Amino acid sequence: MANYAKVLDGKIIKVIVAEPEFFDTFIDSSPGEWVLASIFDVTPENKNDVNRIRAKLVEIRTQRDQLLADTDWLMVVDSPASDDCKQTYQDYRASLRSLPEHITDVDAVVWPVKPAYIAK
Repeated sequence: MANYAKVLDGKIIKVIVAEPEFFDTFIDSSPGEWVLASIFDVTPENKNDVNRIRAKLVEIRTQRDQLLADTDWLMVVDSPASDDCKQTYQDYRASLRSLPEHITDVDAVVWPVKPAYIAK
């Protein structure tokens, strides 16, 4: 079973619980977008919490974007970093970019560890 939420203007207006293979049978044509709500842990009883969760996700993305920006200089061709260091930072940056996909609890985000800088 999975939770699905119908979102309209940033607010959850409807929540259903259904097996993923039967979800299509519950879709209606009223305005709004259906989303898989597992990341939000949305239920009909706590659907108002989604606004807090969405705000927290914006904070997480902003922090993630800043961490990426802080390491941009390492990715340029004339960076003083060693090739091994650049590869380590490329892996770190890939983990940062994919972070939003792996969040299951916005209040307990597991951030990738920033590697140590190694000059050539």
